Amino acid sequence: MKKLLPVVALLISGFATAESVNQDVSVGKYNTFVFDKPYKKAIFEPGSSVEEPIPLTGNDGFLLRVEEGAHKAFQLVVELTNGETVEFVLEPTFSENGTTYRRNGAGTFSEPEGQRARPSDGWVVETMKQAYLHQTPVGFMEEGEPKYAKLGDTELMPIKRYTNNIYELMIFEVRSETPKEIQPRDFWHDGVEAVQLEGDIVSPQHHPTLFILKEVKANG
Repeated sequence: MKKLLPVVALLISGFATAESVNQDVSVGKYNTFVFDKPYKKAIFEPGSSVEEPIPLTGNDGFLLRVEEGAHKAFQLVVELTNGETVEFVLEPTFSENGTTYRRNGAGTFSEPEGQRARPSDGWVVETMKQAYLHQTPVGFMEEGEPKYAKLGDTELMPIKRYTNNIYELMIFEVRSETPKEIQPRDFWHDGVEAVQLEGDIVSPQHHPTLFILKEVKANG
């Protein structure tokens, strides 16, 4: 534990307030982190054996998968949009299911009457995982390709689109002539439930695959 302290000092420097949490995380499973305020960034201890977090709706949290073989505790610092931070020491464990952390009971209350409930985190995870494994997600059907899109000099080349008439899962190849780092939040917009990237660098030589799960709007 002592060798984590220099990293802690580095990561939380300049943050407004911080709270410490010891949290188990299941190896090889998607673990859920839900906050009572949207998060701004998640910073991992260098060398941590984790995949890129998958943001939940509105950046209220994320899904985190710890890679197989991880066995040492590591640090995660999450900065919220109001300047607060949560400092985690994550302890890899081996269990059949992923763990769930909810700050101040976030996400456990019913939505206001008249609003459609959000899909469960478990459903989102399974849907994204099946698409990642080149399978048709349960309850979806393949329906052509998504529309080509361009964000600045970043192009989203259509690969495949699945839909169940309520949600659509769009798969793109990300291209750019300018080498740069990209993150899931770069592709976040209204109605999106989850974003996953196969890689965090796009360049003329690197074309990561992008998965976007979003609500199907009545007006298209």
